[in-house]
Amino acid sequence: MKSGHAVLAPRLTGAMALRTRTAADTMRPWAEVVFPDVDGEVAFERLWEDVAHICRLDADDPSAAWIERSDALKANAQRLTDRRFDALRLHGPGTDLTIGLFRSAHWAAGDLETIDGRRHSPNIPTEEVFGTPDPERVEGHVSATLPLELSGTVVDGIRVEFDIRENMKPGAKYFEWEALGVPVRLEIGPRDLASGQAVLARRTGGKGPVPLQGLTASVTKALDEIQAGLLAAARERREKNSTRGVTKAQFLELMQLATGGGFAYGGFCGNPGCEAEIKEQTGATVRVLPDPEFRSKEAPRNCMWCGAPSIAEAVWAQAY
Repeated sequence: MKSGHAVLAPRLTGAMALRTRTAADTMRPWAEVVFPDVDGEVAFERLWEDVAHICRLDADDPSAAWIERSDALKANAQRLTDRRFDALRLHGPGTDLTIGLFRSAHWAAGDLETIDGRRHSPNIPTEEVFGTPDPERVEGHVSATLPLELSGTVVDGIRVEFDIRENMKPGAKYFEWEALGVPVRLEIGPRDLASGQAVLARRTGGKGPVPLQGLTASVTKALDEIQAGLLAAARERREKNSTRGVTKAQFLELMQLATGGGFAYGGFCGNPGCEAEIKEQTGATVRVLPDPEFRSKEAPRNCMWCGAPSIAEAVWAQAY
């Protein structure tokens, strides 16, 4: 055993204690996601119990346990290197992603060795093997099927689509994705990361910086505002093209307009003969009998066509 291993467990325990103190605030929200059915403090303690377990601190000899696991991971990595794969395809719920590899790709895992021959584990716990992807050969999309934790922010339900088309400038890509209906765009560059922020741009117009801490809340707020704006605009457009409490004379005039007159709200007697006569003379039909929230404030008393008692308010319009 090399000398570096003799102090692995004490260093690991000290690092865990330090991380417990420094990461407490960022880990508490994550603990509540992992253990939603218990009190926050209990969830926090249970999370750290699990962290200690996956870090093998409950083994008789944590250092020996990690050496054994690291050797197994490195054996897996060597088998991948020997196969010389050209690409990897990841396929699962919400994910279909192909990642190209360099021909010289070398897979690694577990602990590493310094230039003076000392083995060390830069990441504990670790269960990964990693290689060298080709950034110009990535195609597809990937989804997070479980919540993620990023600098204390819990991120859930994200889906990432890779767009590496070299023949299109970024602006053209932005326009294409916005035309497909993507409501917001996040721009994150090296300076943004250094400043702890991203730039949020809205499909409806406007962009500005938002902190990475609480990014989910910022995106949710933007989406809610966009939805509220679209709904308000739709309601305004609907009312602008609607005539309520319409009379027979108004109705005939509206249906003769080149634009078709929009929607006409008026009383309806329910008589099939009356409905057929309206269609024959104007081309208009009943589009809907509106639910209470969409009805006029004052209910019509008479049929706008024949004057008989009205049984319901109807919305009339010509089909396209």
